[in-house]
Amino acid sequence: MNWNDLPDDARVWVYQSNRILNDQEVALIRAESEKFVQSWNSHGTDLQAAIEVFNNLHIAVMVNENHYSASGCSIDKSVKFIQAIGDHLKVDFFDRLICAVTDGNDIQLVKAHDIKSIDSVENYELYDNLVSNKAQLKSEWKKPVPSTWVANFLN
Repeated sequence: MNWNDLPDDARVWVYQSNRILNDQEVALIRAESEKFVQSWNSHGTDLQAAIEVFNNLHIAVMVNENHYSASGCSIDKSVKFIQAIGDHLKVDFFDRLICAVTDGNDIQLVKAHDIKSIDSVENYELYDNLVSNKAQLKSEWKKPVPSTWVANFLN
């Protein structure tokens, strides 16, 4: 299923790599994600889901819970899938203190405690991976750094 076909209230989990992925790695993730989604289920019921890679950096796992909710076990399967991809590519998708920030052109990865070292950081946007649904992913994913949880590291 294409992520654009999911409703705006589809549940979303965003995983961010600790480095920019190359095009071959993104192609591998997309191919493996397609296989995973085709077999992903909750209590024997197939999930309407999609996995998309954005910015050669983020993996978004999405589920239409209006069709059928993802259970704890099915969520665990998706986490294990992301971990397996990370192990295969030697990438960490679980370091939540690495921030992806953009000035509108390039994306930089920086540790949260080093965010204040960026010149004019108040003019940057943070990819806030705490979004919980597709609508937020589309409209609230990038936020001005001073209005996010990272602002605590600016002082």
